[in-house]
Amino acid sequence: GRVGTEIARFLLPSQYELDGFELPETSLSDNFTRADADSLGTSSEGWSWVEFLGDIDIVSNRASKGLNNGHSWARADSNLSTDDYYSQALSQNPTATGGRLGTLVRKAANATETIYTAHQLYDTDDQVVLKYITGTPTLLATVDNLIGSGTAFTQKTEANDSLIKGYVDGAQKNSVTDTAITGNLQAGLFGFEDGTRALTWDDFLAADLSVLGTSPGIGYKDEATIHFFALDQTKFVDLVNDRHKDLVNVI
Repeated sequence: GRVGTEIARFLLPSQYELDGFELPETSLSDNFTRADADSLGTSSEGWSWVEFLGDIDIVSNRASKGLNNGHSWARADSNLSTDDYYSQALSQNPTATGGRLGTLVRKAANATETIYTAHQLYDTDDQVVLKYITGTPTLLATVDNLIGSGTAFTQKTEANDSLIKGYVDGAQKNSVTDTAITGNLQAGLFGFEDGTRALTWDDFLAADLSVLGTSPGIGYKDEATIHFFALDQTKFVDLVNDRHKDLVNVI
């Protein structure tokens, strides 16, 4: 398990308190507010997009998959801190009669078409989770989910250890266990259409998942990666419930 700052002080030399006992956490965002262009270019945070499959443009301050057939995938070319993170964007299909629109996670910093994606499948009015391994898709989860023509929604794909989840407007739609893709630290956009509509994304956000403390006084982001190998569960609970005890007396 993980312990908070106050307990970690019992275990680590004082000089390590300067580290804050915090888990690494990174976030990336892009609102695409820039001149129209034939590529996604560079975000306001200074990192660049890589369109590793198909084409996505900047049109009217949005990322836009224009009237081009097939898949268009793009990755934010900046790593998250861990491979447990989410990728989301405000997504919109002007016709809702076809196409796929969503986000992707667990992408490596290369051109390999290996990802997890949660997205809206407009042909059948389903919300789905797929994995692609070097371009070969596998459907992992699906649920009925109607999104009307021109309706903007926030699509979120989340990877948390072996759990891959899809959310629409903050509501979980799918959750599935899969262990095929690990270690890849980049997030991005996922789209597919047949050349008759312009799919768009806005307000892109990707961030590491914070670990919640489960004990009084342990904050949201102040957890240390200290693992107890010699402390049994009962004694650990006693320690958490009374953080001011001398650790020697507890063990």
